[in-house]
Amino acid sequence: MSRRTRISNVLAILSLLSLLGLVLGWIIWFIEPPHWPRPLLIVLAALPLALPLRGMLYGRYRSHLLAAYLSLLYALHGGSELWVSERLWLPLLEVVLSLCLFFCCALFVRFTRNENPAIR
Repeated sequence: MSRRTRISNVLAILSLLSLLGLVLGWIIWFIEPPHWPRPLLIVLAALPLALPLRGMLYGRYRSHLLAAYLSLLYALHGGSELWVSERLWLPLLEVVLSLCLFFCCALFVRFTRNENPAIR
């Protein structure tokens, strides 16, 4: 694995963990869920982010693809929360972290495909 591939992998993992921490903190400390139980919200919001983590730690190509696709859902959620939320910094941070995750995963996928043409 080349240096730029490792850097994009580390940045993708850091942004995934940051986004996971933000989502958990948002649910635990910053919102009062009106109709949903809090543990169910934690499972629904955090479990999709935790799924590709193991593969990303091992530097797997498809785990980065899955994380990139999932990050777009969190960017959409952050954008919709920006529209209706009173606290603007939480959804803005969610959008920034999810887009950072998307671009880092996209770079990792691109660098991996350039290094190993058999993946195509």
